Amino acid sequence: MLLIAAGIGIAPFLSQLASGSSARRDIVVLYLAPSAAELAGRDVLEASGARVIARLSDGSPPPSFMHDAGRSRIDGDSLRELIPDVAERDVYVSGSPANVDTLRSAARHAGAGRIHVDAFAGY
Repeated sequence: MLLIAAGIGIAPFLSQLASGSSARRDIVVLYLAPSAAELAGRDVLEASGARVIARLSDGSPPPSFMHDAGRSRIDGDSLRELIPDVAERDVYVSGSPANVDTLRSAARHAGAGRIHVDAFAGY
């Protein structure tokens, strides 16, 4: 499973990860945020056992338990580089409608066939 969160889009994923229901699954979280200071749910993410990749717009380093995705735009090619088996994963995308559209397109271009989205309007 691949969980792609843009900003506040991390909220539903934190709930899922905190419940423990995903403890035995191979989960990757790609978390896009403006800066390390704005990363929500660090404790939950670290305790989840998921592989967490952060793309921070300001270039600040992510916490030590997270992998750094750099600052480049997330597209199909960069998604395949970060998660080589993306096409084999169920992909869940959450965030603002504009981010969800962009990230869904990136996942599709990376070869993912099972993509589920949750857009937060008004944010």
